[in-house]
Amino acid sequence: MKTEFAYLKDALGITEDIASRLIGKTEQDFIDDINFQDAITLRIAYVGEALNHTSPNFQEAHPEIPWRQAIGMRNRLAHDYHRIDTKDIWATATQDLPELRAVIQKILDTHHA
Repeated sequence: MKTEFAYLKDALGITEDIASRLIGKTEQDFIDDINFQDAITLRIAYVGEALNHTSPNFQEAHPEIPWRQAIGMRNRLAHDYHRIDTKDIWATATQDLPELRAVIQKILDTHHA
C-alpha cells in the first residue's frame, strides 16, 4: 500500500509532466488542439486523484495544499466534463499547478530532511 507521501510524489511527478508539455505552448495552441487539451485535462484530473488518496488527517496536517480545489477539479473534470471551459483548464495548468508543485516539493523536501 502506498504512503500518503507516495501519493504526493505522484502528484508532483504529474505536475512536472504537465509543465514539460506546456513548454513553448500558448493558450491558442491549447485551444486549437483537442488532443493537447485532452492530455492536459486528464493529467490535471490525475493530480486530484492522487491527492484524493490522502487521509483527512494528512490533509489537515498540510493546509498549505488547496485540497478542496484540487480534488474538486478532479471531480469536475470526471463528472461535469460537459461544462469544462478550456480557459479554466489552461489557467489551472499554467497558474495553479506551478504553485501547487512548489508547495508539494517543499513538503516532500521537509519530509525527507
